[in-house]
Amino acid sequence: MARRRGDAFRPFGGLLVAGLACLVSGAAFQAHAAPGLTVDAEGRLLKDGTPYRGIGINYFSAFSRTLEDAGDESYREGLAELAGRGIPFIRFMACGFWPKGWKLYREDKDAYFRIMDQFVQAAEEYGIGLIPSLFWYNATVPDLVGEPRGAWGDPDSKTIAFMRQYTSEVVARYLDSPAIWAWELGNEYSLSADLPNAAEHRPWICPHWGTPETRSAADDMTHAMVVTACVEFAKAVRQCDKTRAITTGHSMPRPAAHHMHTELSWTRDTPEQFAANLRAVTPDPMDMASVHLYPHAREGRFGR
Repeated sequence: MARRRGDAFRPFGGLLVAGLACLVSGAAFQAHAAPGLTVDAEGRLLKDGTPYRGIGINYFSAFSRTLEDAGDESYREGLAELAGRGIPFIRFMACGFWPKGWKLYREDKDAYFRIMDQFVQAAEEYGIGLIPSLFWYNATVPDLVGEPRGAWGDPDSKTIAFMRQYTSEVVARYLDSPAIWAWELGNEYSLSADLPNAAEHRPWICPHWGTPETRSAADDMTHAMVVTACVEFAKAVRQCDKTRAITTGHSMPRPAAHHMHTELSWTRDTPEQFAANLRAVTPDPMDMASVHLYPHAREGRFGR
């Protein structure tokens, strides 16, 4: 499934990333093939100027393991294995998971980016495409800057300012790398939105990993906050990279996502409401929608 900017979704074979189905649209095809993944005016996914479909994997800790041990280059073995098996690309966490995982970035950016440089260069050497997820856990950046998670909904917040800073640094640094295929905001932000029982599902409290010692209603996420985070991230990417696809990293919309947003209820959505929600949480200038499918999920939809 894909859409042109502002259009409705329509059928299309996108990317499958070990349970991640990416629905792509967006940047116009140029005379000289743009790097990474792009989409032409007809909604076709292109790689090196040619229509493309591919299956990659979610290699979550490929980079982040180096933040725990700078000498851990075991990702090289993993990338070599993937290359040997013909796996063309990975999605990975391009940051720390907890606030403490950002310690090196905040204290010694040169050292942090030397490690990331080595990782990206290794991907280039093995011919593996990269889809970096820049802000994996949605509570971490707010925790870093001393704000509640709801700050994702405020374009003037310290959370959004930090997001813009890191995004601009990473995107500008690797803009010319052939390994970069697309950019992702984070992991499944949409699943945290509009929960009728939000008080039971607030962000984890793990002070030894850098979180605050308490949570409150200010940490509850809404549809509008998720949309704002997506819009501001995509705008920050587009300041540097005019062509590569940008994805949300969202999961499949919850079976009641529309009703949760409109009336805070668990009433099941219709197919039309499902589609409308998927469009809504993939706002312009985002041009790649994300759906995560899990083999253990057996929950029926639409009366089936």
